[in-house]
Amino acid sequence: MLIKPLWLRQLKLPYFWGLGWGLFWVLSFMMLMIKPGMSDEYPPVTFESLPPLNEGVSFILPDGKKFTLPSGQRLETFLTLEDLGFGSLTLNKIITSINSSPENYSLDQFGYFFKANLGQVLNNVKGLGNYPLKAIPLFQNLLKSKGYKINKVQNTLLKDLVKQYPELNQLSFKNFDLSLYNLLSIPGLTNTPFLQFSNWQSLKVNEVPALVEFPLNFLNMDEGFAVVDLVLGKSEHPTNRSVSGSYQSGFNKNCTKNCAHIELAANPVVAGGQWISGKEQKVSGGNGCLKSVNGGDEPTGRHPYGNSFKVVVWNVDESTDKVDTVLFFRKKVWCGATPYFIGPIPFQTLSTGDSIFVGL
Repeated sequence: MLIKPLWLRQLKLPYFWGLGWGLFWVLSFMMLMIKPGMSDEYPPVTFESLPPLNEGVSFILPDGKKFTLPSGQRLETFLTLEDLGFGSLTLNKIITSINSSPENYSLDQFGYFFKANLGQVLNNVKGLGNYPLKAIPLFQNLLKSKGYKINKVQNTLLKDLVKQYPELNQLSFKNFDLSLYNLLSIPGLTNTPFLQFSNWQSLKVNEVPALVEFPLNFLNMDEGFAVVDLVLGKSEHPTNRSVSGSYQSGFNKNCTKNCAHIELAANPVVAGGQWISGKEQKVSGGNGCLKSVNGGDEPTGRHPYGNSFKVVVWNVDESTDKVDTVLFFRKKVWCGATPYFIGPIPFQTLSTGDSIFVGL
């Protein structure tokens, strides 16, 4: 007769029950808090890796000008730092994120210098005015190129120099060869948040060094993975456990008709949640003076990577258990923002059982 060891006989079912549930919640919490790394399944999403627009858009800006984007235009040629909410980013963060160095980029690659003058640079880069002229060869050569004699002012602090000669504030960098100087030529430049630069809002992605290579899926991220459990077609309606929507409508906006969607699992926070196809459901979007663009509508979706763009479930194929996700962007100006309707930009194709980053 097989006799159980004493320690095993003394263990009660509730012990294993509690242990099992404890492990479940610990593992669930760990999965919830994981941030996606660079892997084959979640490669870096960059502007240069994304395809161009396959649908053109056109609308009127508050100043009466028509804003038009033709089909085939690349995102980096029209999206601005303001559109993307990149004001708190710095050149250093962008460049180090791709394992490069600021000295590998020249000043002529930074569009800011084609719009700024010397006075603005001194005001925008904190502490720069406390350097003597002799410490910044770039500024020495700029002044000499404009016909100034600088021998007697080499030891003068830059902030004092522009006070003594106010006209220096207006010197531009046009017709000056900025390609000879790297980003480290101006102390503090690479650690200055973009929002401190004059006219930063109008700088396009392709006017900022290395920004086309910056991994967008590592920016402003919340935590939270789930698994695609079910892929369900348009015949499914209504929904009652939505986890999609918009900032204006909330992210639990249910659908009443043609409710193609995916159901999520493996994450207790969103388990059973229904992420509805934005191809089928539109929700309220936009704000301020641009809220009415596109009828005030945008595809339902989520913002797992922050508010720079929206991730949308798009083509849902119940017969193959596959779903395509896409990205939508928006246009921002000082008085408001359009709905997220600039797109769709193909993102990922997923099957049931695949993990999906949902953010929380």
